[in-house]
Amino acid sequence: MRNTMSASAVGNEFTYEVSGKFHWLDYVDEFYDASIETKGGEIIRLSLDDFVQSYTAPQAAEVARCLFEALATIKHASPDVALCVADGIRRNAYEAAFDQFVPDRFTATKHQNEKQIVLTALAHQNYLYIAGGEFSDPEPMIELDLGEEAVYDMIVASETGENIEMDFGWYRMYFTKEQALWLWFHLSIAANCLG
Repeated sequence: MRNTMSASAVGNEFTYEVSGKFHWLDYVDEFYDASIETKGGEIIRLSLDDFVQSYTAPQAAEVARCLFEALATIKHASPDVALCVADGIRRNAYEAAFDQFVPDRFTATKHQNEKQIVLTALAHQNYLYIAGGEFSDPEPMIELDLGEEAVYDMIVASETGENIEMDFGWYRMYFTKEQALWLWFHLSIAANCLG
C-alpha cells in the first residue's frame, strides 16, 4: 500500500491529509484511491474511489474505535494468525501502533460518567464483531428541506475475520485487515487533529 501524507497548520486550523491505494477485494490487481482529509477545521472527509463520506471529529473517532474493536476481536479470536498476510514477509507499519493498544481493549472498564457511545456493539450470531448506529451527515450531498436532517446507518462489522465490512447507509464496502488498520490509524489522527 503506497501512502502520501501531509499535515499543516494555518492560523489556529490544523489540516491533515493522507491518501493511499487500496485493492478491490473482488478483483485481481485492480486498485482505487482512498483518502482522509480534514476540511475547514470541522469536517473529516473519507473518500473511497468515487464514494465520499463526511464525519465530525467525534463520528470519525467512533468509527476508528469500532474498527479497532473489530480488529482486536479478530486478533483475539485467532491470536496465532497475523493481521496481515504480508506480515509473514514484512510487518505492517500500522500494526505496530495497533499492538501498543490492543491489550487495553479487553481489560478496560468504562467509567460511570462516560458519555453515551454513538456506535454500539450488537449481538449477532453470524458475526465475530458488529457495531452500528445512526449518524447525522455533517455535509449532505443532497439539498434538504429546512429543519430536515440527513441521517444514515453506520455499521462496522467482521463476519468471518477475513475482512472488515463498513456500511454507510445504503453503500457497503469491504476492507482487508491491512486496509482497516490504515483506516483506523488515519481516522484516529484526523479526529485528534480536530479535537
